[in-house]
Amino acid sequence: MTEPSAAADPKQQRLDKPQRGRRMAAAIALGGGLLTAGALTLVAHGASTAGVSGLSTVAMADIEAAADTLSPAVSSQLTAEAKGCNAPLAYVSIAKTPGSAGGSIRIISGSYVSPSFQLTDAPQRVAIPFPAPYPLGHGTIGIEANSNGAIVSLRPAWSVAPINGSAIRNVIWNTGNPCQ
Repeated sequence: MTEPSAAADPKQQRLDKPQRGRRMAAAIALGGGLLTAGALTLVAHGASTAGVSGLSTVAMADIEAAADTLSPAVSSQLTAEAKGCNAPLAYVSIAKTPGSAGGSIRIISGSYVSPSFQLTDAPQRVAIPFPAPYPLGHGTIGIEANSNGAIVSLRPAWSVAPINGSAIRNVIWNTGNPCQ
């Protein structure tokens, strides 16, 4: 004689439905918790704030060339820190808005102020230190400009209308190991 299967037992089926319900509720709660944690992480990094762009890291192979765009007073220190993987460098590309007369621009990143650059049709890649400690992953950069329009290439690009003054942009960056 064979034992009746648990699936055929109506009492067992009644026990399985509540267990499935609890499992489904637990899975939904876990999924919702993960989504909430992800959203809070994005908010903490400024990703949900309008006007946020991403900064890119200067590759190890490009540090020497990037040094030429840094302020001479701190260029040696900043490049040594980047080469030693202590404080990587970021970069932006700058250009004048098509059809504009150009002008000049300086980039402010944390306490760092870049040399003045003339805006041209051709994009110029400019190295800057990250505006906050690298592991933080977010901060602000600013510009001081006297221009008829500038494009600061970030992700997405920051188009600055004609300006004779300053503007600020929230930025985020990947905090992975730049020396790999």
